[in-house]
Amino acid sequence: MAPEDITQTVEEHYLTSMDWLHNSMLDDWSSQWDKAPYFLAGQFLRRHQEILKRYRMGTSPRYAGIMRCTHRVEVRHFSDDGERCLVVDYQSTRRIATYDIERGNRVMTQDLGDGAVVHQMVYDKQSKRWKIDAFIQELP
Repeated sequence: MAPEDITQTVEEHYLTSMDWLHNSMLDDWSSQWDKAPYFLAGQFLRRHQEILKRYRMGTSPRYAGIMRCTHRVEVRHFSDDGERCLVVDYQSTRRIATYDIERGNRVMTQDLGDGAVVHQMVYDKQSKRWKIDAFIQELP
């Protein structure tokens, strides 16, 4: 396990990244494209950019869902080099709000119940920041 200050930094960077993901959903694709590498890396960044490419090509969906929840995060299983770890995100009071992208108004809100997801984080030495690198699984 890593020292407490490192696990706290991982948690802080994870929560900041999740906040950005939620809050940027209705931003234009170019703004998201520019900011994504600050928060995301690897497989997770590539998937996000693939979605944004479709938006740029004019094939964006009419509706977007934005999930909000309360996070309780546990940092676990650092790699031997200390540059990767897992984050278990216990999410409570999960709700997804669906927005009409063209009009910018909320269409509906749905309660999703509680859940937990696991992400892999990677340390980017250049930006001196932990980034979401991959979605691992959703726990039952």
